[in-house]
Amino acid sequence: MKNEELVTENKEEGPSANSSFFIPHSSLQFSLLIAARNEASSLPQLLRDLAAQTLPAAQFDVLIADDHSTDATAALVSAAASETGFQLRLISLPAAETGKKAALQAALQVARAPWLVCTDADCRLGPGWLAAYAALLSRQPLANFISGPVLLTGPDSGFMTLMGLEFAGLVGVGAACLGRRKPTMCNGANLAYRRAAFEAVGGYADNAHLASGDDEFLLHKIHAAFPGTAHFLTDAAAIARTAAPTSLGALLRQRVRWASKWRHYQSAASRHLALLV
Repeated sequence: MKNEELVTENKEEGPSANSSFFIPHSSLQFSLLIAARNEASSLPQLLRDLAAQTLPAAQFDVLIADDHSTDATAALVSAAASETGFQLRLISLPAAETGKKAALQAALQVARAPWLVCTDADCRLGPGWLAAYAALLSRQPLANFISGPVLLTGPDSGFMTLMGLEFAGLVGVGAACLGRRKPTMCNGANLAYRRAAFEAVGGYADNAHLASGDDEFLLHKIHAAFPGTAHFLTDAAAIARTAAPTSLGALLRQRVRWASKWRHYQSAASRHLALLV
């Protein structure tokens, strides 16, 4: 398969019922995929960040997949869709499907842009976030995967400082490995991939049974199929900020969950790094 965009049929007949306007397929550069479960308290801030993007609204749309929330997540997104300055759509998962991968896959099914960008519902983004992705693609037009920087935020304490330094170290290791064209890790809170590359490697098909790995397994598969086309976005404007774990126990549970994927990695470097995590 050539390293180029796939031309896909736009299956929508017209504007979404939850959209205030409709962006022509040819104008879109990015479709943002966001999985949300009981995120009614976080989404308003994220939507404000997206409304403040310096990238023109005609170049991106936002798809929020509601993973069976029991709070006001769905109602909030539906109401916001008629008020935002960008195209916003709500996708509800069928009763038989749940989890982040299922949510991202459901959003991807109706996404229309050649590039898919992922972040989390509780992240905060600067106004130059999407513009930084666009700038990298202008320099690396053959890219197939982009890993973005993530920064932990939290109270001013010694514990938070240590967590922040440790997390920054992991992000730095992931960036260095990408620079050496030996990718090991990335973070699903801030990444992008070409739709054509995702489809070429089968998406999540061979790891759909695992609770996590929507980020790193995809990175490894795209690198294997298209060597040298995965990049780290070294631009401070591209930082996604996310809240740190609130306790040592929460931190350990998070890291055990991350490292639990190690036996499914194909490369020795990724396995060793997962155990170190």
